[in-house]
Amino acid sequence: MGRGTLYRHFPTREHLFVAIMRERVEELDRTARELLTAPDVSAALVEWLRLYDQSATDYPGMSARVGGGLADENSPVAPLCGPMKDSFARLLERVRDEARIRADVSAVQVLTLVGALPKDPRTGRTISPYLEIVLYGLFNR
Repeated sequence: MGRGTLYRHFPTREHLFVAIMRERVEELDRTARELLTAPDVSAALVEWLRLYDQSATDYPGMSARVGGGLADENSPVAPLCGPMKDSFARLLERVRDEARIRADVSAVQVLTLVGALPKDPRTGRTISPYLEIVLYGLFNR
């Protein structure tokens, strides 16, 4: 496909990214909503954050673009990420209501932090033990 054809359908790289990532972000949103009713909400939160981290590493560049969409409401990615962000925020609030978890961090801060974790240049996966450190920090005040 030629560059001109591509840019007629997607005016910017961010618009192309939105089209590519729509299904994955919708899956993350759906999963967060389902986990809201989990009996062990703390385990559900950890499960969701692992899925979010895996999704970010499955698609190179997802972390940076989603991070931008979480923080910048004018980004083309913001409408895509909004429902997922809101569902995760509800899940995080439920954990706060039922478990011992930090009250001084927002959903956007947690998502941004997980998205910014160092990646192995060979595999693209989050380097161990960074995600574990974040999870430990959330649950221990």
